[in-house]
Amino acid sequence: MVAATDVQLWRLARDCFTLLAEEQSELRKLFTSLVCERLESDGLLADLAIGKYMIDHKIGQGAWAIVYKGHHMSLGRDVAIKLLHHEMAMDPDFRERFLDEAKIIAKMQYRNIINLYDVENRFNMLFLIMEFLEGLPLDTILKKKGRFHVRELVDILIQVCRGLSYTHARGIVHQDIKPDNLFMVKSGLIKILDFGLACPFGSEHIEMEGTLQYMSPEQIESFPVDARTDLYGLGITAFQLLTGRLPYPDDDLAALREMHLNKDIPDPREFIKETPPVLAEFIMTCCRRNPDERYPDVDTALKVLLHFYGKDEQVTRKNLPDNMVSLYLFHDDEQREEVTQLLEEFVGKVRSRGIGFKLAEFSLEDQNKIFLDLNQQ
Repeated sequence: MVAATDVQLWRLARDCFTLLAEEQSELRKLFTSLVCERLESDGLLADLAIGKYMIDHKIGQGAWAIVYKGHHMSLGRDVAIKLLHHEMAMDPDFRERFLDEAKIIAKMQYRNIINLYDVENRFNMLFLIMEFLEGLPLDTILKKKGRFHVRELVDILIQVCRGLSYTHARGIVHQDIKPDNLFMVKSGLIKILDFGLACPFGSEHIEMEGTLQYMSPEQIESFPVDARTDLYGLGITAFQLLTGRLPYPDDDLAALREMHLNKDIPDPREFIKETPPVLAEFIMTCCRRNPDERYPDVDTALKVLLHFYGKDEQVTRKNLPDNMVSLYLFHDDEQREEVTQLLEEFVGKVRSRGIGFKLAEFSLEDQNKIFLDLNQQ
């Protein structure tokens, strides 16, 4: 700060300020606003530095966190920087939850789950340094272009199921699956976001946690949660993306709560008549009020989707044009995972445009024949 005239300066020790901030919530809100104003200003570059990361601009804001786009100053890599509001950061419970989210995501390295790079503590505030994604969350896409086509929706559900399968295999329930927390990057790849409510299997919470429109009956009643809880949220999400509306009206939260507990969701074919029966049954099975009547786990649900997707692809392929392009990829065994990820991104992008695709692996003998054919051309 530069003063234009002489000033009187009062000094408050850090410990005294911390005690005062703990007692005065309005002071914590003011402190957050001052830091955010500094981070979003066009002032000195040092003002925008969070450790080895530089803030570029704000890209989003939620109830308890703000997200900025930034970059690693040495590596030049774009990152997303998630800031916990100071009033939350001063609350031990919220602070612990914020760090728990970091620990959970840090242990997960999977293509359908957002990556966490680092945690920074600056200005007595916490920052999560995460993968920067170019694209849009599904709720925004839904608002922009309307409901999703069946083929595109099924591809999304398959990717989410794979991400949840990875998460559940590590004993973690997401607890907040909804279009806002599913991000589609430009390639068509789906990333699961926001593990702020994630918890171990069997957890019970006295206070309802989640987003009521997508909450399962067991969450509402504070019963133990498990993989089937995430399937319920996925079913509500699938219904909304398919029909362009939620299965229950949400203008009265008390009534919405009762409907989750006492009323089955409507058949999506009541709104979209051409919905394939298998997809309609998948959605309704995921949303059974009794968890025992849902799919027992995400892998079972995934098998249903893959079986449907394969049958649908065979039927659709008959109506495709006669033109076909062949593509050969040659790779070593250690590159298999990387190639699989690239192919899944490519297939998602291709199928979202209504283009048929067939994937086949070749043995060493087959590869030798291909090499011969290529050399003769």
